This record gives sequence, C-alpha cells and structure tokens, in this order.
Amino acid sequence: MNVLDTMINATQTLQKGEYIMNNTVFFCNGQKKSSYEVLPDFQEIEHWIKETKEKLPLKLTCFAMYEKDVLETDNFSDTRISKLINLSTFKNEKYITSKEFSLNNYKSAILTFVNQIYEIYKDYKFEYDHTEKKMIDIVEFSPIATGYFFHEILGHSFEIDHLSRNKRITQLEIPKWLCFHDLADRNDLIGVGNFDDCGKKLKNRIIIQNGEISKKIMKNYGILRSQNFGKRPIPRMRTTRVFTNRQFRKSIPKVVVEKINGGYINPDTLEIMINGDGFYYSDKKYLAKKITINTNLNSILQQASYLGENIEFSSGFCIKKNQTIRVGMEAPTSQFKNLEVEFEIYR
Repeated sequence: MNVLDTMINATQTLQKGEYIMNNTVFFCNGQKKSSYEVLPDFQEIEHWIKETKEKLPLKLTCFAMYEKDVLETDNFSDTRISKLINLSTFKNEKYITSKEFSLNNYKSAILTFVNQIYEIYKDYKFEYDHTEKKMIDIVEFSPIATGYFFHEILGHSFEIDHLSRNKRITQLEIPKWLCFHDLADRNDLIGVGNFDDCGKKLKNRIIIQNGEISKKIMKNYGILRSQNFGKRPIPRMRTTRVFTNRQFRKSIPKVVVEKINGGYINPDTLEIMINGDGFYYSDKKYLAKKITINTNLNSILQQASYLGENIEFSSGFCIKKNQTIRVGMEAPTSQFKNLEVEFEIYR
C-alpha cells in the first residue's frame, strides 16, 4: 500500500450514505437525490451586466456561478460555497483576457478592470504579422501569470501522489529566497470550507520556506479534494502563495507574459511547457500571442531572477485525473533570464 492509499484509508471515516451535496447528483443510501439553490441576487447581477455591457468599450461575455456543497457527518457539518462572476473581454471578435470577481463590490471592480484592459489594448487591431523564436534575456510574468506558473510547476510537483513515486522532486536545487505555501483560507472564489473531502481539518501547508523543502511535506493538512462526492478524493491544492523575504532589482523585460492559457509539467521527467499571451518589446511594444516556453523545472528555477512584492490573488479551474476543482493563486510579478521563447506578433 502506498503513502496515498494509507492516508486516504486513515482519514476516510465517512460513509457514502452520510454525504449530502447540494447542486450535485449522487447516491445516498441507494437512492438518487439532488438539490439546487438559486442565489437571490442573480437577477440583479444579470440585469446590471446587461445594461452596463452596452456602454463599455469592449465586448464582454460572462457567467455568474453559485455552488453550495454541504458535507455532513454525526460529528460535524462543513459548508463550501462558490460565488463569483467570470468575465471575458474581446476586441474585434478576438479574445483578450478574463477575470473572476467576488460578488462583494463587483460593479466597481468590473468597471475598473474593463477600462484598464481597454487602455492597454485600444491601439491594437489584433492582426497577425509574423512568428518569432529567439533567446530572450529577460522574460517577465504578471502576478496572475506568476501564480498560474508556480501552481503548475511547483504545486503539482509537490502533491504527495507525485512525490511518492518521484523522489527527484525533493532533490531540486531551489533558490534560497523562494517561499511557496498552500493556504487553507476559506474563500468564496474557490469553494473550500473547514475540512477536506475525507473529513480532515484544513491547515496551511508549507511546501518551501527560504529554499528549503519542508520536512513535513508528506503530512496531510486537509489536502484531499474531489470534484464531487461520487469521485475518489486525491491530493489537490487550495490557494498557493509564492513570495520572498528578499528584495530584488527589477530588470527591463523583452517579453511580458500577461496571462497563461495553458501549461503542464511531466512529473517523471520534470519537463514543462507554458503557453500564454502578452507583449514583446523591440523598436516598440508589440502584442504577442501564443507565447510558448519549453524547458525543465531544474533549469527554470535557477533562471529566476526577480520576485516582487506586489502580490495579487486570482482564481480558476484546475484539472487533474479528469477531476475539475477550483483553486486560488497568490503571487507577485516575476522575471526569468535567458529563456528560449516562441511567439506570434500581432499589430
């Protein structure tokens, strides 16, 4: 029996018949049950967005999401709620970016975001020009891109099911200034409560502190999550936070990755791929799309040259082993030196 099976067996004290999950179909005591709740102010949100989007300078698509899951046993009840608005922006029918908003003060947040995006992209027609592939001396990641990047390359690498079969991860040469934690904070944007899906109390998990991998890295801090209670809980992240206690001198970047569209790490070979959109700086500032970086985890950790203090929170969906859950990411601006980058130039 491996470490993961031992952990699940030790914490799986709940029976299938004891689960109650709103908004999801499941089997309880042999009978199929489901229930659904409607957020009272969704009509107000829908009306405001319909009225407002016609007045804004960019085309918008959006959806509001409300999910409420309740895990009940004889000993406790744990409620997890996801409440958010997902907003995507377009110009000339071309997708720009998207962002998720809490329902708290969403009106001013959406207006500010859309106007900021418009100012950044207003001079671009989104017309393809050519493709380049070259060595870039400084590549910069925005806070949102940094959060996604470290979630992919370090977060998944240090999930215990990967660690249990690949000891190479614990032998990485990690910069002494890097800190990487997995936080157990409750948050309406990611839908976590006080317990994981095996009834384990959620606690903060320190993965890396000042370049040192935690000696308690294999300990269960309430990390077993599932897409729904019909699926087997597996090790997943809650909200990852990357930060440093050191001050860096920031360099002038040649490529800036504003957002990441996709990425992965091969847990066996530690090869990584990241694809995103942003800007390329030459004689002027060009729009760059399909920015692609293929490298190795060991290499890119050594090429990290800057981590800022401007930490921002973002959220989204994460897929692992055909299970989709919501996760959070906290990160600042980051920079990496001497990366081979391929990208498409748009005007």
